[in-house]
Amino acid sequence: MLRYHMEGHSRYKDVYKSAFVGEAFLSTDKKWTSINPAVTAVLGYPEEELMGRDFSQFVYGDDLETYTEMIRTLNDGGLPFFDHEIR
Repeated sequence: MLRYHMEGHSRYKDVYKSAFVGEAFLSTDKKWTSINPAVTAVLGYPEEELMGRDFSQFVYGDDLETYTEMIRTLNDGGLPFFDHEIR
């Protein structure tokens, strides 16, 4: 079972890293914990400069309130996760 999980994780990681669509994981305090190369290409910053920074610095101003509310709901246990496109 562990081997199957590890193989699945490895395949997911390969897809994540080679995706044309930007994908990232955030901590509960809105800091990036994982960023795929497509995010760095869109934003024009290397991964090292983005990791640990608050993602709201890169969110379109009119969308910031929506994301802040989604993260608040997530932290309060109202959502198990959220998946949303940003502009």
